[in-house]
Amino acid sequence: QEAVIACSASIAMLRQGFRDGDVELAREECKLAGLTLRAGDAVKARELWSSSADVLRSLVMPADPDLREAEEMLRQLPSPVQKANCSLVTFASASSKSEVAAAIGGLCTAIETASKTAPSQSAQSTTVTD
Repeated sequence: QEAVIACSASIAMLRQGFRDGDVELAREECKLAGLTLRAGDAVKARELWSSSADVLRSLVMPADPDLREAEEMLRQLPSPVQKANCSLVTFASASSKSEVAAAIGGLCTAIETASKTAPSQSAQSTTVTD
C-alpha cells in the first residue's frame, strides 16, 4: 500500500512536468498499475493499464515490454462494463479526471432521482407547529 502511495505521488509530480500522452508518464502508469493490483484494487489498476496502453500503442514498438504487459493485463482483468456494476466512484476516492467526472455524474443522477421521488409541497400547504 505504501508503494502505491509513493508511486502515485511521483506520477502526480511527473504530470506537472510532462503532458498527457508522454511515453515516460505512460511507463510510470504501467508500474503503478502493477502495484495497485498487488494492493487489491483491480478496477484502478485496469484504468491505469488502459491509459498507459492507449499512449504506448502510438509511441513504441509492438514488442515493448510495458505495452505488452498493459495489453495482457487488460485481457485478463474485468471489462469496464463489469466495473460500472461493482463499484461507485466517490469524490473522496477519485484520483483522476475521469473518476472526478464519474463522481459528478453520480451526484447529478442522485440529485435527479431525489427530485423525482421527493414529495412536492408548496409553501402554502406547509405548516409549522411549536
